[in-house]
Amino acid sequence: MKHLVLTIATAGLALMAGSASRVPDAPQLPDLKHIERELTEITGLQFKHDVPAAFMNRDQLKRYLDEQVRENAKPKDLHATEVTLKLLGLVPADFDLRRTTVDLLTEQAEAFYDYHRRRLYLVQTQGGNQTELEMALAHELSHALADQHFDLKRFMKTRNTNDDEAMARMAVMEGQASWLMAAYASKKLTGTIMNLTRYFDPSAALTEQVTASYPVFAHAPLYVRESLVFPYAEGMRLEQALYQRDGKSSFTEVFEHPPASTQQVIHPDRYERGGKPQLPDAPKLPAGYRRILEGTLGEFDYRVLLGAWAERETADKAAAHLIGSTYCTGEDKRSKADALSFASTWDSPASAQRFLDLYGNVLERKAGPGSFTRQTMTALDGRNGAGWFHVEVNGATVRAIEGAPGPLQQSAKMD
Repeated sequence: MKHLVLTIATAGLALMAGSASRVPDAPQLPDLKHIERELTEITGLQFKHDVPAAFMNRDQLKRYLDEQVRENAKPKDLHATEVTLKLLGLVPADFDLRRTTVDLLTEQAEAFYDYHRRRLYLVQTQGGNQTELEMALAHELSHALADQHFDLKRFMKTRNTNDDEAMARMAVMEGQASWLMAAYASKKLTGTIMNLTRYFDPSAALTEQVTASYPVFAHAPLYVRESLVFPYAEGMRLEQALYQRDGKSSFTEVFEHPPASTQQVIHPDRYERGGKPQLPDAPKLPAGYRRILEGTLGEFDYRVLLGAWAERETADKAAAHLIGSTYCTGEDKRSKADALSFASTWDSPASAQRFLDLYGNVLERKAGPGSFTRQTMTALDGRNGAGWFHVEVNGATVRAIEGAPGPLQQSAKMD
């Protein structure tokens, strides 16, 4: 399941989205060489060649994004992703992935680096000034610098089924560029690089002041908004932690040895320990269903899924105990009804039980009123607006089937 922003990022665009920077309506490019020299001094990495730059307006940007989606996201793949997001309860039933992707990024993008064409673009916006333009250029030139040394096209190419790893790599790409933009600003203002996490507070990105300026963002589902914010905010925090430990070598390290999951982005100490998520097999779909999508879920996904129906602190604490998760979405060959199966492994049976307790609230509310036909310490059976469901705990692993056309019999337990 491609996260919303990954639909564009894996098409080859490294975006500066939702930032405070705005490119002036009648811009003049600052001295790119000066910005390049500063970025080289901060990172120790040299620019190998010049980076072409161009301007476009919002209408041109929208056409550009439309073209990227058409070329890189097949309609059947967008449909399968949309279905999965709805079955998980991460977006409402009337959510349109393609339209929201283009509209949101048309509104949000202030600049972007196309790492297929190796060219950066700045989007003209009323109310901008030369200082803000300079910050946007610092962000995009940071992408260009990374591309010249680590090949962003190759870096962002992960297995199609490992969505969580792809999101983690996007956090590397956008987080480092955000950190370098803030470092550039800090050096310009103070002559030194301070602790930069305060420059990008993820909670501030969702404040009323920010959402009032971006109405598409303000009305988007929580999952969509947090998908957009996560790579910049949490990726920047990861870069800050690595820079504090390793200095300039951190800029190379995080590309040569990228995090394997969003959990390793959120918790830099887990990144430092290394390792891969343990991925359980999702249960078989009901008879007569064909598989349309499969992939992985990570701590980021579980944070938002649980956080939509529980206190955020409670959701974050529970999601931090995830070890690995997979999902599979299917479609009935005759009726075209949709179903979802997923499995998650936790760091202890107690953590798995805690997830089941919280997920019961999700099942009751995410697809209209739900009711249980059985509710025990280890299993949940019942029905909601998406269909029949069965969820069970076995040790530290939770397995679920949702959207089934009828009650799941005891013989249909997870295998």
